[in-house]
Amino acid sequence: MCLGASLLAACGEGEDSGPPPIGPIQQVSFEVIPTPLYELGTLDLTLENASYEQREAFTVEVREAMLPDVVALVGLADQMLDTELTPGGFQRVTNPSLQTRLMASGAEVESLAAALGYVFSQWSVLVTDFAAEDGGTGYAVVTFDVAQVDPELGQAFFEHAADVNVGLGGGYFAFGSEVIYLNLRGPDGEPYSGLDDDSFVAAVEEAADSFAPYKAALAQAGEAGVIFVENDWKTAPAGEDFLNVLDPLGEAALAELATLQEEHEERFKAAVDEYGWE
Repeated sequence: MCLGASLLAACGEGEDSGPPPIGPIQQVSFEVIPTPLYELGTLDLTLENASYEQREAFTVEVREAMLPDVVALVGLADQMLDTELTPGGFQRVTNPSLQTRLMASGAEVESLAAALGYVFSQWSVLVTDFAAEDGGTGYAVVTFDVAQVDPELGQAFFEHAADVNVGLGGGYFAFGSEVIYLNLRGPDGEPYSGLDDDSFVAAVEEAADSFAPYKAALAQAGEAGVIFVENDWKTAPAGEDFLNVLDPLGEAALAELATLQEEHEERFKAAVDEYGWE
């Protein structure tokens, strides 16, 4: 089952569209605020005074200046489709997120996710295939009577959904007039939400039906294939978990990725000074 028009990349436009030239289209979801730098105290920041608009400006800067270089280093420049900036939520907080959709093999997409996580100093990067045959992770799509879900609407629904059921406070991302919730699993295979997929979808539907003042409705539900590409910066402070995935790229590419990581840290420190983040 295809998602709405905003996620048309997850499946073909029709019977005449033909098979994808490389493989299934997958979505890579990530942020560019370098979390270990402040979560582990390197810069002694909380970023509580960093507005959404400021975070978005930094995200746009990094996307335009650095993302093409990361993509090129993992050899996927020709396969890139697009990278969209959208509101995305985690633990009841909405941040600017980047969603990259591309046609590539599973190994290639995992390499891209590891490179993004390493260069942008992320704890994890999410890879989702909404057309996966084996699925395994339930999802629910809510559509609103607006052209675009902005950060304010995304956050309002996020909070409302978490009030309906605490299991919906984990995360979401928006595309166009839709928000998508994934019933993500931990390493033990159990949903972080504490809900089985049917209960998860039912809770999302209840949240949509009871949301005001905008009209919202459950548009679709199904299963997706999901993996996390992760690095534990507490036990792997040099990004070793990501680097293990990236090792086949060779020493030259790894050195260039390390240089990009340093550039990104400097860009972040400049943003901290420019915006007065604390």
